[in-house]
Amino acid sequence: MACLEPLLAGSAGEAIGRMRQAIALYRGKPWQWAVQLEDWLAEAGDKEGALAAYRQALEWKPGDEGIAARWKGTGAADCSI
Repeated sequence: MACLEPLLAGSAGEAIGRMRQAIALYRGKPWQWAVQLEDWLAEAGDKEGALAAYRQALEWKPGDEGIAARWKGTGAADCSI
């Protein structure tokens, strides 16, 4: 069962949108930003978005145990997608 993405409104939704835009425009591999985005999306209830940010962070910094540990700590890992 997929998690349902909630409607994001207000300053949290704006911050998430701006972070996504910053990641897209940055010329490097801002894995730290992807990790932060993952946290924000998980807090907002967007489990699918959090998973995508998690995967992007690991793509940019493969094998990082800290990233994997943060994912498990969000509770988003319990979502089956």
